Amino acid sequence: MPKKMLHGIDITAPGGVQKLLDFHRLTFGDAVMEVDPDAGTAAAGEPNGQIAEFKAPASQAELDRIIQDRVARVKNQFADYDDLKAKAGQVETFQSRISELEATNTELDGKVKGFAAEKERSALLADVATAKKVPADALRGSTREELEAHADQLAALLKPSGPIIPGQEVSPGNVPAADDRAAVKQLFGKD
Repeated sequence: MPKKMLHGIDITAPGGVQKLLDFHRLTFGDAVMEVDPDAGTAAAGEPNGQIAEFKAPASQAELDRIIQDRVARVKNQFADYDDLKAKAGQVETFQSRISELEATNTELDGKVKGFAAEKERSALLADVATAKKVPADALRGSTREELEAHADQLAALLKPSGPIIPGQEVSPGNVPAADDRAAVKQLFGKD
């Protein structure tokens, strides 16, 4: 015997009639299907071999009530639409803010790299200037080799042609205290 399939539901399977009724309730709303009162009834969810018949609304007021109930259920399904729409608007705002922050982050990363390179160059200049005993401000070049070559040229040009007082080749302003100077200072009261 072929199976009876209504809307893809096997009504001969256990609970099949109830599934069909549930399908019709979803499809047609609160329309009522009643079983013939003269026929034997089965427990809820159990097939009794009979299919209930559709009972049309008796009056316009009942039909209006059914329609209003259905409209109310549909409205309840979409009750949070305004909230979701507002949240979707916030997502767009957050995405634009994220884009702005990413651009700022990229800019700041560039600045940090620039500062790091400048610090590294300053350390390199100080090392070469100290090693070659030339002013760091006068050095030109971008690599250690270029800076050292320029420092050698400057050192040759800055070599003093006269006698060198001990301790003044590095810093001419600081003259070490000597016994002769101390004696002259005591004698005249001046340096």
